[in-house]
Amino acid sequence: MMTEQAKEKGAGVAFRSYVPTIVLLAIIIAVAVWAFYSGIAVPKGAPSITGTSGTLLVIVGLIAGLLGGIIGTGGCSVMLPAIHFWLHYPAPLII
Repeated sequence: MMTEQAKEKGAGVAFRSYVPTIVLLAIIIAVAVWAFYSGIAVPKGAPSITGTSGTLLVIVGLIAGLLGGIIGTGGCSVMLPAIHFWLHYPAPLII
């Protein structure tokens, strides 16, 4: 039977193994937010992203990731047509 101290130690070791991933994810999110608010992330010719289109992009991205993971093709086979036809981005910009 495991003691409480052994259980706490095991949980701490498990958490420590995720620390590099959590730090990297935080850095990626910080850079994305900075690029979005500084205007650096908006190329010429790109339509503006509203709250509705941003929500649509997130939903389509989740569905594309799910389908890509299930059938093994990757999410771009769903994302590229959705971004091009629904959000009216030019094809050279989204590729």
